[in-house]
Amino acid sequence: MPRSTSRRTPLRLWMTGCVAVVMAAMGSNLARAKPEQALERSGRHAMVSPYDVEETVSKIEAAASSHGLVVFAKRASGEQREATLVLGFSGGVTPVMMGEHAADIELPLQIDVVRGADGRTEVRFHDPWMWTGDGADAAPDELRAIRPLPDLLQSALAV
Repeated sequence: MPRSTSRRTPLRLWMTGCVAVVMAAMGSNLARAKPEQALERSGRHAMVSPYDVEETVSKIEAAASSHGLVVFAKRASGEQREATLVLGFSGGVTPVMMGEHAADIELPLQIDVVRGADGRTEVRFHDPWMWTGDGADAAPDELRAIRPLPDLLQSALAV
């Protein structure tokens, strides 16, 4: 998977177990963006899943578990056209990053699964490399915890 050439330096990265913070970030403009706008935001990537939304979510949950992660939060639409997962660690925490503005709260381990009008299921996620590099306000261990996300998703979606 190509790495994003656009890197952003987070103002702050922290681990939280606060569901209110996670829900606020899930309800951000990124989560509410129309499907065609979601990938236009820097640092977002998509993979096509050969499965429907429900099965894709199940496979991601299983892959997360095998990688030592847990589902911290989950939101699904009633029509099974989209779902959002936020992965976390066994201690009941997930990473949160805040950008230049207080409203720029992002969840590095947020995964959006969307069924498009064309019938394809897309898995959208943050490029973990966008928060690395000089000046990143995150400890190497924290960033290392985020980096396996693309590999986790590839293993989940393998046929």
